[in-house]
Amino acid sequence: MKTKRKQFQELSSAPFDAELPTKSTDRRLKIVKLPTEPLSDEDRLHVRFDRRNGRMVGFAVQYECRIGNDWHAVIRIDASPAEKPHQHVFHPNPRKNRKEVLVGESKKYGEIFHEAMRHLRTNFKNYKDNYVRAYEQS
Repeated sequence: MKTKRKQFQELSSAPFDAELPTKSTDRRLKIVKLPTEPLSDEDRLHVRFDRRNGRMVGFAVQYECRIGNDWHAVIRIDASPAEKPHQHVFHPNPRKNRKEVLVGESKKYGEIFHEAMRHLRTNFKNYKDNYVRAYEQS
């Protein structure tokens, strides 16, 4: 029997293209997956947040860009009760992917979530340039 914390970790770490269960065993946990937000014809954001009893308890915001016909995850900022807010910076060579804990003043998940959205909407072109440069070199 899985604990509720383990179930939550599995759900909150699921990739964006994974099928999420429509009904969690923890009836208080609600996973909200927002429609994909296009930033341009070749750039998009995936957004998901987790709520328990009306309070945000986790989130994930992922920026992806299209190179040729394929979509590539470039950066994901996420948090859950099991992990502090952090970002995954992806590289065309998966061995070079890195995870960085976000350090700063202690804030609520909702504030960090909105900051992450603003940050990625504003800076996605810089992340794309770096990723495409690495993609062309690999």
